[in-house]
Order: sequence, then structure tokens, then C-alpha cells
Amino acid sequence: MEGPQWRDLPTEAPTVGQVLPLVGGIVQYRQPLRRPQIALDAVATAGLQAAGASMAGLRHVSTGTCRQDSFGIFCAEPGRLFVVLADGLGSRLSSQLGADLFVEAVGRLVHSAGDRELPGPADLLLTASAWTEKIAANTYELTARDIGFVGLVAEIGPGRAEAARIGDLSAFVLDGDTFIEIFEADKQFINVVEASLPAADAADNVEVRPMPAASLAFATDGLADDIRGSSAVRVWLSACWQTPLAAFAMGDSLRYRRQGSHDDRTGVVVWQRLPEQAASQTEAEQDTSSPAIA
Repeated sequence: MEGPQWRDLPTEAPTVGQVLPLVGGIVQYRQPLRRPQIALDAVATAGLQAAGASMAGLRHVSTGTCRQDSFGIFCAEPGRLFVVLADGLGSRLSSQLGADLFVEAVGRLVHSAGDRELPGPADLLLTASAWTEKIAANTYELTARDIGFVGLVAEIGPGRAEAARIGDLSAFVLDGDTFIEIFEADKQFINVVEASLPAADAADNVEVRPMPAASLAFATDGLADDIRGSSAVRVWLSACWQTPLAAFAMGDSLRYRRQGSHDDRTGVVVWQRLPEQAASQTEAEQDTSSPAIA
């Protein structure tokens, strides 16, 4: 029987190697906690611009399961961003819920701080993990194992740029067409991680790294492995990410097709802007604080 027919928007994204036919719309019957195939976002604050995209991998789309990655971009104050990535473990049926709850928890912590000094990325990661485990148990009756995921929290702002992770999430400095790893890419087996969240020993497995004042990219393993393994993907992404993108353009940058690339792809890029651009953005933000009368 002939499958469903689809119309999609054109793209200049490259195709690398022999790839499987595109599929779409297949869904498992009565699948709980299903999420959209694609999520997009873009933000701007004084001195910084960021864009993120997450899309379901071909493996999920073709089997009718759902995207297990999640991300968030939160602004604590003008010129200070927090980036959060989470990747649900493929072997856990409710890991997408864990990823979503974790991202939500970091956002709640950032925005509820008020005038209090926010903790660093490592403390945010651990506190959000504990909150995620509690909500999953009390609201959904799921265990920490049911919702297993890996997570990364990064803070980018004046005088501070730092990332903390548990698991195999990645961060890169963008230098022209070169991607410089911030964390060591120590992965002996594909899709196997030694530490995940939530976990009682999470504090023992947190990796923390400083980051330079430069354009930065954060990625789940489905995207990071493509960056490491394909020069064509690196050339394409470095060209796309040279300048700040809006949300749809960020999503289009991840529409390349690569042989063997079947996992979810999630990436967030943060661009530093020139001082005069940052000053103009600050003035615009201040103007919006006064009500406008039409």
C-alpha cells in the first residue's frame, strides 16, 4: 500500500552519502507523552543573540516514536543568557518527559531568582535534576530510571561564560569553519553514556568547563557526531552560523541529510555582538518597559 504523501519547503541543505527516503507523520497508536517533531527559538539581549532548533531523527520519525531531545534559552538579565540542553535516553520510554521537565526546571530557577544571585551552571543542573525527579514521581508516577536523560547548562554573560554537563552533550567554539571542542569527546561506544540524570551520585559526575567570549554552539550527540564525522556538515553549518539566525533559519540549518545520521538533532548557537549593536538593543529593551498608547 502506498504511504502518505507530503509536501515540504525547499532547502539548500546538503545531502551527504547514501541516505534513506524521507518519511513523515508515522505515529505509534496511543503513544503517551508524544511531542512535536520540531522546536525552534531565537532570542536577543544586550550583546548576545541566540537561536536553537531541535528536530526528531529519522529513527523516531520512521518508527512513529517521538523526539527525545529538548532545549531552552533563558535570559536572567540584559546581556546574560542561560542555555539548557537535554537528551532523553533512547532505552527509556518516558525520557522525553525527563528532558522537558529538566529544561523547564532550569528556566524556573533562572526566572524565580529575582534580585538574588543565581548559582552557577553546575548547581543549576543538580537542582533542576532533583526537581525533575520529584515532579515525575508525584505527578506522573514515574521513576528516575523511567525518565533518564543527560543534561547541559551553560551561562554566557558579562565576565562569565561556563558550561556544566552530565553525559555526552557537547559544546564548541566557532572559529571560522573550525569547531573547537570545549569538553573532551570521550565516547567509546555510540549511544552509550556512563552517567545520566536523575541520579543520587550526580554531583560526582558533573563536568564544568570555562568558555571564551566567542560564538558558541551547544549540541546533543545526534548533531555533535555529525559535526565530528563529516567535513561537509561542518562546512555547511559553519557557513550557516557565521551570523545570527532567526528561528526558521536555525531550523533549516539542521535540515542536511547524512548517511547513517538517524538520531535527534538539537543545537543552540550563541553569537556575541558588537558593542554598538548591544547598546542599541539595551535602549530598545528599556523603551519597552514603558507602556505604549496606540
